[in-house]
Order: sequence, then C-alpha cells, then structure tokens
Amino acid sequence: MVYFGLDEYFDYVVTSEEAGRDKPDPRPFQLALDKLKIEPDRIWMIGDSALADMAGAGSFGIIKIQKIHQNVVQGKGSSKPDIIFKEYKSLENYFSKSFIN
Repeated sequence: MVYFGLDEYFDYVVTSEEAGRDKPDPRPFQLALDKLKIEPDRIWMIGDSALADMAGAGSFGIIKIQKIHQNVVQGKGSSKPDIIFKEYKSLENYFSKSFIN
C-alpha cells in the first residue's frame, strides 16, 4: 500500500506469508480479524482474484474490493465484490471520500 500512496488508510496489512497459508485458506482472513479486533464489515480485502480474494473475504463478511485488469474475471455470486476499481488512484478517491463523511 505504501507503493500506491494508500498506507495512511490502513491500520494493518495481513499477508499470506504472515498467516502461513495462501488465500482462499481462512487463516489470512482470521488473522486480520484477530489482529484488528473489529467487526468484519470494517475490514477491507483488496485483491484481484475472484476465487482467492473475493470468495475468501466474503466467507467472513469482510468488504471485498476487487482490482479489475486485463484477463481478470469480476467475481459473481458470493465472490461478487462490493467495490471494483481499475486504477489505484480511483481507490484513493473512494477512501478519502469515505473518511470525510
């Protein structure tokens, strides 16, 4: 998130390496819940994979934010993202508006 200038919007970033398993295994998502100690609907999962990222987050009630780019299929059903974006700048605009209101 630092690379994209979005780190100010995040209290904690969970990686699969830290959790010891890759998504969609539940451990990365459970680790986020355990570390942050907040309700799942206040946690954001940002990723591009409908299967690994969106489905995994959806099973915990975590907000699903999907980056769409070439050869990426938008999630459907339980993998359907709550928010989609193509450029990180548009995601920053969304975050800054969310924190103002």
